[in-house]
Amino acid sequence: MAKPTKPTVPAPALRSQPDTFNSRVEANVLFWSTLATYMDDVGDFTDEKAAEALAAAIGGDLPPLTGKALNLLRVNSGESAAELATIADILDIAALTGRTLTSPTINGLTGGVSTTAYNAGTKSGGTFTPDEANGNHQYATNNGAHTLAPPSNNCTLIVHYTNGASAGAITASGFTLADGDSFTTTVGDEFLCYVAKVNDVSHLSVKALQ
Repeated sequence: MAKPTKPTVPAPALRSQPDTFNSRVEANVLFWSTLATYMDDVGDFTDEKAAEALAAAIGGDLPPLTGKALNLLRVNSGESAAELATIADILDIAALTGRTLTSPTINGLTGGVSTTAYNAGTKSGGTFTPDEANGNHQYATNNGAHTLAPPSNNCTLIVHYTNGASAGAITASGFTLADGDSFTTTVGDEFLCYVAKVNDVSHLSVKALQ
């Protein structure tokens, strides 16, 4: 059989692009069936080529083994001899990297993925630059004057701020646009900060919760 054709991975669904969010969610959900079929085909292809390689090896046409630790045996593209190759040489899986969906709760287009909010800690000075690697939902305590800066990478985030006993002024710095409600220093006040960064332009929208 021929090497399976790698499927095209759908574009990610981004909350920062609401016009395409629903259609992209559906495309990503439906993609799992295509991916499963592709992986089955890859398994069949690998089994077939392994059998061919074994036959070639048994026939005495085994390539040199020096420096080929952990390589796999396969038939060359010309189907004329056996050769050793790494997994990366054999399967192009780069496009699927980072596409793992762990324990989702999906019910057509009505479901979603639950997350655990990341505790970004107490901020009492310096600059707080949220990192999307910690999750898209984060929370922090304002316990002193500090600066809120946009994330380094393109992403969307929500940061929940709660004013502590020594709450200070929060200054937004580095955003292309910052709007919404004003931060306060009143103990117990809470705010949701909606952060979006796309193509290196950034937006902060602040919503007071009192």
